[in-house]
Amino acid sequence: AKGKQLASTVLTANGVEGEEHTFTAAEVQSAVKGLTLPKGYILNAESFKDVTVIYGSEGSVSFKASKAVVEKPTKPGTPSKPSGKINKIFTSIRNLLKKVF
Repeated sequence: AKGKQLASTVLTANGVEGEEHTFTAAEVQSAVKGLTLPKGYILNAESFKDVTVIYGSEGSVSFKASKAVVEKPTKPGTPSKPSGKINKIFTSIRNLLKKVF
């Protein structure tokens, strides 16, 4: 769903309130990759960056996910069905041949 939160996680660190803490890009990536998205969604390719937060406050980072496009597997040796446009062309050629012969 557009703009809907699909999953979340929290990174925490202890330190002196008011000072900065930086979560590395690797830490952020690890946390994001560990998320469980709803069935049929995949995480979009993202560039992970360091995130700096002040101790005693909260910060957030958002990443986008989209519905996965899943192709139905075909049985080995089974020819794939032609698209509707190609099927119409084959039908037209077949009908033309019937008229000629």
